[in-house]
Amino acid sequence: MQALNEIFATIDGYIGGSAWFVYLLIGTGLFFTFYLKFPQIRYFRHAFFCVTGRYDEKGAPGDTSHFRALTTALSGTVGT
Repeated sequence: MQALNEIFATIDGYIGGSAWFVYLLIGTGLFFTFYLKFPQIRYFRHAFFCVTGRYDEKGAPGDTSHFRALTTALSGTVGT
């Protein structure tokens, strides 16, 4: 168990010890934003319609709305 703690402490020293990890995350986000041609902006209208329920298909199976699924996922994420 002590060896495992030492391994995790070493990894934590590399990741949390400097700011390169933050720059890596920001750079990765910017890379995918440009590579995928700004999906956060292009699909915002579609996402808004899905969440508000205007995108539902009449004959689709299931009884959970898009908004209910979103709020359940967010409550599980924020609540833990």
